[in-house]
Amino acid sequence: MERLWYLWYWLSEEPMTWQSIAGFIVNIVAVSLCWSLGMVTVLNFLGIRVVAQGAQEIIPAVTGWPIWIIVLFTLFILAFVEEVLFRFPLFFVALIVFGKKWPLSVNLWSIVILSAIFGYLHGNWINIFIQGVIGVFLSFAFLKGGALALRPGKGLLISTTAHFLYNAAVMVLPFIL
Repeated sequence: MERLWYLWYWLSEEPMTWQSIAGFIVNIVAVSLCWSLGMVTVLNFLGIRVVAQGAQEIIPAVTGWPIWIIVLFTLFILAFVEEVLFRFPLFFVALIVFGKKWPLSVNLWSIVILSAIFGYLHGNWINIFIQGVIGVFLSFAFLKGGALALRPGKGLLISTTAHFLYNAAVMVLPFIL
């Protein structure tokens, strides 16, 4: 339990300089990429195929659209909408129910539950172990980015930027590897 309090203390220290914010975002993206690539590799080795939900429906639906609109929509708009849907409820429910003193257990359970839903909605139960864990990392980015200091806009900007960069890397990596 002491380690959880240390984590909570670390999360409550908001990065102040742009260099520390940029470093934090790069670390979140790097850890997320390593986790997802590692999990996909392990699951493929075990014979479990991982498919992102919606890819089959999105590609035919946008055929004929300019590529820059598809890229903008996929990278930024979806990242922003997902961050609003899966990070803001954590902040506002805790703030409304508990005020400025958020119990650690409430936040950790909120992060786990919202991240599991985030992962599941990206495919099926197996995606909980990939995108769900990345949802935990993005929740940490949201909280550390400013939400715990009652600046949810800054936290949203940081978590959306990390999500955007992660999506961009995931879209580009298949062409590189």
